[in-house]
Amino acid sequence: MKKDIILSGVGGQGILSIATVIGQAALKDGLYMKQAEVHGMSQRGGDVQSNLRISDRPIASDLIPTGKCDLIISLEPMEALRYLPYLSPEGWLVTNEAPFINIPHYPAEEALKAELDKLPHKIVLNVNEVAKEVGSPRVANIVLLGATIPFLGIDYQKVQDSIRDIFQRKGEAIVELNLKALVAGKEIAENLMYIKIPITMNDKYWEEEIETMPREELHKLQLRRLRKTIGIAANSPYYKQVFQKHGITADSIRSIEDIRKIPFTTKADMRANYPFGLVAGNMREDGVRIHSSSGTTGTPTVIVHSRHDLESWANLVARCLYAVGIRKTDVFQNSSGYGMFTGGLGFQYGAERLGALTVPAAAGNSKRQIKFITDFKTTALHAIPSYAIRLAEVFQEEGIDPASTTLKTLVIGAEPHTDEQRRKIERILGVKAYNSFGMTEMNGPGVAFECTEQNGMHLWEDCYLVEIINPETGEPVPDGEIGELVLTTLDREMMPLIRYRTRDLTRILPGTCPCGRTHLRIDRIKGRSDDMFIIKGVNIFPMQVEKVLVQFPELGSNYLITLETISNQDEMIVEVELSDLSTDNYIELEKVRKAISHRLKDEILVTPKVKLVKKGSLPQSEGKAVRVKDLRDNK
Repeated sequence: MKKDIILSGVGGQGILSIATVIGQAALKDGLYMKQAEVHGMSQRGGDVQSNLRISDRPIASDLIPTGKCDLIISLEPMEALRYLPYLSPEGWLVTNEAPFINIPHYPAEEALKAELDKLPHKIVLNVNEVAKEVGSPRVANIVLLGATIPFLGIDYQKVQDSIRDIFQRKGEAIVELNLKALVAGKEIAENLMYIKIPITMNDKYWEEEIETMPREELHKLQLRRLRKTIGIAANSPYYKQVFQKHGITADSIRSIEDIRKIPFTTKADMRANYPFGLVAGNMREDGVRIHSSSGTTGTPTVIVHSRHDLESWANLVARCLYAVGIRKTDVFQNSSGYGMFTGGLGFQYGAERLGALTVPAAAGNSKRQIKFITDFKTTALHAIPSYAIRLAEVFQEEGIDPASTTLKTLVIGAEPHTDEQRRKIERILGVKAYNSFGMTEMNGPGVAFECTEQNGMHLWEDCYLVEIINPETGEPVPDGEIGELVLTTLDREMMPLIRYRTRDLTRILPGTCPCGRTHLRIDRIKGRSDDMFIIKGVNIFPMQVEKVLVQFPELGSNYLITLETISNQDEMIVEVELSDLSTDNYIELEKVRKAISHRLKDEILVTPKVKLVKKGSLPQSEGKAVRVKDLRDNK
């Protein structure tokens, strides 16, 4: 994160007060800051200017070069024009439109307006009038500050806290008046913008500086954020106890590798401390949303978010969607469930942050999904893999060729799938399908995502610290070797998680990606360590079975593995739906069944019983598909 800001105005307007608030908020947010000021020769009405540089990395100079300023904040329109040569092509101007006429031959307001109108990125408002409506003309500068909130890249709560700190000596009434002015300016800017556009966005990257950060600098950023996270987590009842037991403080973490001093956090730990034992923030003051796992097998896991957490999450999802070519001109349809399931709201807010026109279709009702795709000219769709194939079947039933629609991009995830299944989805829907990874405990979607190269998922290391461990020993495995994914949040304030065992199996991919992004890539999820079942002494994952089944065009997409005890022996039965092949054609059916059995034996080293069943005879799921039913006596 880097913001180069120029603040300008004339003496007496309060421009340096704005700089003070922003500077203190940046420091509260754990950022570096440098400032250089020019005062109006100790005269009210003289030129006042400040260079304010904010970054999550050390800053060398306190002055901003010409053409490199990200944001100009001005309380006077002519003073705003004075500093336009410093503004970058992607930079924004936020200015008061009311002139402060203190010199002879001041330009006509129409001329000023004409110059401002030429700028592509601007917020122009009369802060004087807004301040009067708020309750006092003296808070005009804070109204202007509020209008800069979408561009600062600083936690909004930290800006509010800075106002409280600075104005508290003047009494609670003054504090509340300034906070009211801040809100008024923020709402006007957001209404003028409609969306919040990251300043660093370009044609290839959503946040180029972050996404292409050199590895050494990325590690430094991770260490700073890890230490900050440790400090926050220590406020939760659970981590307070863990840290005290193991002598962990933020100061004891000297390197990324020091994280191994901290024990793993597991789903069992979260359930044992249900509901709020891992919450580190002030829920009453700062908590804005709760998400939870389904809890179908016991006590659910709960995640609590602050406003900062949700904004960070939305930005990550927007980054992901941008990486696969989705833009604000797209129509994005989300077929995820909403409510407690994070896929719905996660993709919704991410797509909105991107600026795309969103269709919150929610899960199920496939005919309605298709109607929306055709009527709304949907170009991008999010669906879990099994449902994407189900949608293709309904397309066929409705007599519609998916390739004839505007649909071009599909985002898939939420359940393990093979590359063979991805290619099948691309073929039958006529789209490019991009793999994604997320989980409720890590916010939801947005943890890792493919780019247009489709050669692994970039895991966003500015927000997550990744480890791959041997699931049996807990020790790290070499890069390239499959193990269990362990994640630590680095940008979550309300409820950080440290060394969380996901149970998902993957590996770090070697080499670099041609897209230019420097963040580590992980392979598609191979399954879950707790999804594995053992039969006749052999470890088997459902995805191994799926890998074989998708190779047969005679088969549909739905299958079920049943484990039973028969005559004191464990048996594995694989039921799979046929596609269009008649179940009356016994000779052909038997030929296909034997071929499947042979290939399964080669893949899993066990010969299962294979049953070919009619299309539509196995249970259909609009959510994550259930692939294994264990009915064994000794399970």
